[in-house]
Amino acid sequence: MLHHTRESSSEELEARSPSSGYVPTTGSVLSAGPSGGQRRAWQFVVAMSVRGTEPGQAEATLRESEELFRAIFLQAAVGIAQANVEGEWLLMNDRFCVILGYTRAELRGKTSLDLTHPDDWEASLEGRRRLLTGEISSHSMEKRYVKNGGGTVWAKRFLSLVRDRNNRPQYFITVIEDITDKILAERALRDSEERLRLALSAGLGVWDCDLRDRTVGLSPQYRGAFGHPPLTHAEWLGLVHPDDRERVRAVAREGLERTRAWEAEFRVVWPDGTMRWLLSKATVLVDHDGRPTHMTGVSFDITERKRAEAALRESEERFRNMADTAPVLICTSGPDKLATFFNKGWLDFTGRSMEQELGYGWIEGVHPDDREDCLASYSASFDARRNCHIEYLLRRADGEYRSVVCSGVPRFASDGVFAGYIASCVDITDVKCAQQEALARQKLESMGVLARGIAHDFNNLLGGILASAELALTDSAPVADELQRIAAATLHGGEIVHQLMIYSGSESSTSEPVDISA
Repeated sequence: MLHHTRESSSEELEARSPSSGYVPTTGSVLSAGPSGGQRRAWQFVVAMSVRGTEPGQAEATLRESEELFRAIFLQAAVGIAQANVEGEWLLMNDRFCVILGYTRAELRGKTSLDLTHPDDWEASLEGRRRLLTGEISSHSMEKRYVKNGGGTVWAKRFLSLVRDRNNRPQYFITVIEDITDKILAERALRDSEERLRLALSAGLGVWDCDLRDRTVGLSPQYRGAFGHPPLTHAEWLGLVHPDDRERVRAVAREGLERTRAWEAEFRVVWPDGTMRWLLSKATVLVDHDGRPTHMTGVSFDITERKRAEAALRESEERFRNMADTAPVLICTSGPDKLATFFNKGWLDFTGRSMEQELGYGWIEGVHPDDREDCLASYSASFDARRNCHIEYLLRRADGEYRSVVCSGVPRFASDGVFAGYIASCVDITDVKCAQQEALARQKLESMGVLARGIAHDFNNLLGGILASAELALTDSAPVADELQRIAAATLHGGEIVHQLMIYSGSESSTSEPVDISA
């Protein structure tokens, strides 16, 4: 191989031969360039003056060195490329092409800046500028290259500038190492550390209990978030609320005996007298013999969550108490039309359990003649998100079907998302019976008024008929005239009877001729 002993365009070299060791030589190493109208992939022009070596042996040694350098360049594990002063690629090894995803033919004609991510242009140009001005002899940076077809690859780039004997810039040598996986791993680590930092700053404390001497070590965040640190396991356990202490001890003991992870929610009373809720998660560490040595875990301050849960339970309890004591049947359903809750009034009325009524179970209590219409109205109201008003027969616990009217309104979450329906049902059977009885009474009262009027009219008619008959019986009265009056009164009475029959529905109001000669 060729070994540089000093920097110059005409360099003193050592040629290493497998048989004869290092042999002093003198020569010039030039870059690839045009030859016969074509650019060769690799060209060494070596002018030699060999001291103390046969010319034939020196030539063989240099050919061996040239092939060795060619193999090292083309098959190196890092990307190596040569570019002119303008940045155009001249020579590229295999690894360089693989990293960037281009063939050699595709890279020729492109510049280094063409492949550099725009965010790294300024730093790349600054490095080249400083090399060209002679401020530095080499430049390295981590930069992004734009791969063929899109995508980005991170690389560690080493850049150096080759000058001629007159110190004029000749070309750049670029060496790149793909560090994409390293960059991504570092980012993931930074993200993980940031998440941990945020978690620790948000009330998460890390602790470690040495099971051999029962000492407890606490992270600074634990001490800052949870008060004065206990020094021993017993002191730490002493801070646990008396009502929770035995449960926590049992959970930790079980985890220790089974050498597995455990978690528990419990209350603690800090030295300043404040009570907080903690969620602790821990795992048991063992030595090479399988014996537990440490119990390491984290603790979260979940006091606010517990308060929110308690407030929610209190709110739900108030609603349940109100619903169960309301004098109506109450039910709720989700956005999928399935029933989710029935109050005590409903369950007492139907004599069924909550489990039986949930979903579409409630429809079993609706009278078979009403089920289809009831479900159709129910579903249509859901689809339209409108109020629903349904009347149907619902079976009571004693088996009697009762008329109920159900009024439902859609309910929405705080963000406006449809959450289902809440409905109240009222048994209106007694009301309907009372209405029917009142209507019957009104009819009877009307019939009474009508009967009194008819009796009055008939009384007047009969009085007239009687007077006319008595007059006809006297000798002085003309009989024909009185009989005529009696006939007229009789016809008038028949007309009243006819109107009564029409009112009662027993006769049509249309008169038809009747043949009385038959």
